[in-house]
Amino acid sequence: MEKYAVPNKLPAKQVNILAHRKRRISQKQAALLKKPTKKKINIKSDEHFKKPEFFVAEYRKAERDDKRIYRELMRNGLKRNYMKDGSLMLVLRHRGTHIASKQCISLLNQIGLKRLHQAVFLKVTADTKAILSLIEPYTIFGTPNSNTVRELIFKYGFINYKDKKTAISSNTQIEELLGDCGIICVEDILHEITTVGANFDRITKLLYPFMLPNPKDGWKEGKKGLSFQKGGIAGYRGEKINDFIKTIL
Repeated sequence: MEKYAVPNKLPAKQVNILAHRKRRISQKQAALLKKPTKKKINIKSDEHFKKPEFFVAEYRKAERDDKRIYRELMRNGLKRNYMKDGSLMLVLRHRGTHIASKQCISLLNQIGLKRLHQAVFLKVTADTKAILSLIEPYTIFGTPNSNTVRELIFKYGFINYKDKKTAISSNTQIEELLGDCGIICVEDILHEITTVGANFDRITKLLYPFMLPNPKDGWKEGKKGLSFQKGGIAGYRGEKINDFIKTIL
């Protein structure tokens, strides 16, 4: 330290300024890397700013659906002679993540299709014919065979067991819930659904809607809302729905 106390005398060791500067820069960079990064704030999609064009498009979609429903009522009077009363119908909601028309949303909710890719069993009545004719662009429906019913129940079947959504895993569950009406095993449920028996409504209320994946080969682009009879995907398929379900299962 004494050598620095001597006036006008430089240190004996040469000082490299550039080396010091590089070291300081590297130290600062290392310190910045060690600092904890700020957590990203998750913003829900519905909280994002939406342009006016979005609301205009939604209004036009709802208006188109309402006009289509009105035309359907005036033109066909909701008559669907190809669907036999009392028969079994499998209905799948294949499109419409966000549907603008409140009428369509209400009808889909009424038959249990509240989410995309859900499927339910329905008994064909005058009411179900009317509903299916109005929500046709958003659904695929047809007559399932016993094998399709079996595959859906065993692979995607869930029931309301002790107020919880529970996979069908044993006949004990079935007997406990439906034993009073003579249904004691899964085979009895399959028979009751395929034949649309006296306890059909009770069983379908007990079953949760089937949550199905996309087809293995994907969807046909631009044809989701077009009627099956016109080369599209939506609407009535009759027994051909069994071939379609195979592409999913």
